[in-house]
Amino acid sequence: SFIVSHLLSSFYFQIVSGQNVCPSNSAGSPCIEVDVLGMPVDSCHFRTKPIHRNTLNPMWNEHFQFTVHFEELCFLRVAVVENNSSQTTAQRTLPLKALKPGYRHVQLRTQHNEPLEVSSLFIYSPQNRGRSHRRRHSPHPCCSVQRRNVRPSSTPGDGAWSSWS
Repeated sequence: SFIVSHLLSSFYFQIVSGQNVCPSNSAGSPCIEVDVLGMPVDSCHFRTKPIHRNTLNPMWNEHFQFTVHFEELCFLRVAVVENNSSQTTAQRTLPLKALKPGYRHVQLRTQHNEPLEVSSLFIYSPQNRGRSHRRRHSPHPCCSVQRRNVRPSSTPGDGAWSSWS
């Protein structure tokens, strides 16, 4: 038997609020969909509660926690979705490893990855990420890690997230 050892990374992420999240629909009821995109074992999907008829300054204050096996291969996608129509009005896709500690404004983009100058999300991530070793017994070094059932998600768009804006 062969033992494979690698680090698991735990992430904590909070969507605090948004600013002008549906530029073309001021009477919408937005919610945020958060997708971790990467290897199937790391992919997951979260959704906030909708904020009724407030796209100018919605307050979610919702927390998300997840663990990934392959941090270097993961992207974080946040999408503003109109609750009634399920239409994505703004989004941002960034490398998970670029998630910096503290409070940040994340500038949102269109579905075609064009910047929306006045649309942003206010997020928080703590300074420390939990890391732990995970050992798996594998009959052969080329065997893949066990997979769990996850909801499929879309392909990441924007890979540049060095400044979060």
